[in-house]
Amino acid sequence: MATSRGFYYALYCYHPHRLKDERPVNQLPDDGAQSVASFLRKEATVDGDFSLTCSRHSLESPAVETGLRDFIARRLSRGAVYTGSGSVVSVEVKNLKAPLGCYFSLLRVDARPSSPLSDDSTYGQAREYVVCYLTDRVEVDLLPFRTELDSHAQALQRLLKDVNPGDSSQVSSDSISHLQSWQRNALFFISRCVDCVGNKLPALLHASLCCQPMNMMSSDKSCSREDLQRFVSACSLTALMQAQLQKPSEPVKTEPLIAFDLVSEPDDVPDSRQTQCPAQGSGDSCSSSGDGGGGGGSDFRKPVTVTITPEECTLSTSTTNRFCEEWAVALRSVPDKTNPSVLRQIVENFKLKANQHMNTLKRLLRNAETDHYTLYRAFVFLETCGMGEVLLAAASQEVAEAASGDGFKVCKVLTEFVQSLPATARLEHIERAKQQQQQQQQQAPFGLS
Repeated sequence: MATSRGFYYALYCYHPHRLKDERPVNQLPDDGAQSVASFLRKEATVDGDFSLTCSRHSLESPAVETGLRDFIARRLSRGAVYTGSGSVVSVEVKNLKAPLGCYFSLLRVDARPSSPLSDDSTYGQAREYVVCYLTDRVEVDLLPFRTELDSHAQALQRLLKDVNPGDSSQVSSDSISHLQSWQRNALFFISRCVDCVGNKLPALLHASLCCQPMNMMSSDKSCSREDLQRFVSACSLTALMQAQLQKPSEPVKTEPLIAFDLVSEPDDVPDSRQTQCPAQGSGDSCSSSGDGGGGGGSDFRKPVTVTITPEECTLSTSTTNRFCEEWAVALRSVPDKTNPSVLRQIVENFKLKANQHMNTLKRLLRNAETDHYTLYRAFVFLETCGMGEVLLAAASQEVAEAASGDGFKVCKVLTEFVQSLPATARLEHIERAKQQQQQQQQQAPFGLS
């Protein structure tokens, strides 16, 4: 798939004239981060006293590069170019009919290893670059890919350490190759993974949704191990399932919890805190085969091995559910995979839907502590949402960590009741619940029930 047309890059060498404080170290104010932020802001806006040199670019005309450089210079003069997290904007350039979609970030390379006794005025100063990733395809939105673009820019920052400090305008061949591959690595990884995983996509989405640890191996050049990592990270719901991956005694973390190349046996937990798949034995909310486990997701800490070869893709689990199957169908049914924004929008829509399901279940469980009819409504919701085993497992772990006795009893009753029902009775409940929902929607003119 040709993906280079319509995508460009530019790398600028940024030389700010540093402010110098002549006061002794023991006389400098000790007001922490505020003094540092104030100094950097003052330094960035001091009379626009800096230079910006283009080290490398792939833009089609010098006029476009000049317009882009003027835009970056204005942002630098306002102190609006940051390290670590880039920005996505639209850039108006003369002689272009449509604005350019632009991601840019400030890269700060380690200080030069010069001698402190030398006369070099740049000793101890970090070399700085501004990297820009651009597209003139109006249908492509770079904003949903900012996390992947940040990672790609940070990888470039590590490569720029090998640049000769005496000539920062020259970049290595590895850095140039990295710049040229930005759209392939940061945008088109979803389409490659969807094509290579094939009919194993629902199981991979289920493992991503549950944030299960994964061992990933790929010998297929069209879909690398890094592509799989990006795809799993993009599809995971760490905020939803982070409690499931924590030990009960550990505080909840905020960083991503996907552990690649981590193989460990599940920690022993008390019987009162074990959660099982509420859809065990049914093909509606949870289905599995092979060695994926009869509970279809009862153990979200069990590592999953993903192996991709040029011939096929294999997973060590086949556990999936109706929600993930619908998700996979939506991804595979996109006719034009040359627009990465369409695939990313589908991913974000299903993640939003999963978050909405989780919020609905939390509300029902909270009300079910005092209302038996709401307890039945929670059961019906778990049966009809298509991902009941994931939601109930996360909710059970959350109420257990919160030491909510009534809430845990509600989750336990739901789990036991769902497991005790035969498949035929569950299907009857689902059909009856769907009919009730349709009747309520017809009675409520604005969809309020």
